[in-house]
Amino acid sequence: MFPLLPNPCPVWPRRPSA
Repeated sequence: MFPLLPNPCPVWPRRPSA
């Protein structure tokens, strides 16, 4: 899981590795 960070893009590149 990715840390809860203010992602600059609303659509984050969904990677198979979560």
